[in-house]
Amino acid sequence: MNEIYIPGSIKVGGFDVSIEMSPETDKELDAKNVYGDYTSSLKRIRLSSNYDGHQISSAFIHEALHAIDDIYNGYDLPEKVNEVLANGLHQLFEQLGIKFIR
Repeated sequence: MNEIYIPGSIKVGGFDVSIEMSPETDKELDAKNVYGDYTSSLKRIRLSSNYDGHQISSAFIHEALHAIDDIYNGYDLPEKVNEVLANGLHQLFEQLGIKFIR
């Protein structure tokens, strides 16, 4: 399995999208009962560092898709479609031996 570290930021359409994982972020995400979130106005992805392996990889793909949708599509993709695409991409990447880690 090729493990790829989730960086501190990614480029999407010329924008820098920051990626945050911290104990403070964990508390805020746990309070919302989510693994991650994306904030359009801040171009920021937050991921819970309470998880490893499958869950962190899946959450990263899911939130990265929100960033892509925001920047290229005006944040118009329904959540269910984003979820389906993220799950499909996660499965594809794992079959190809690619896993995102923290």
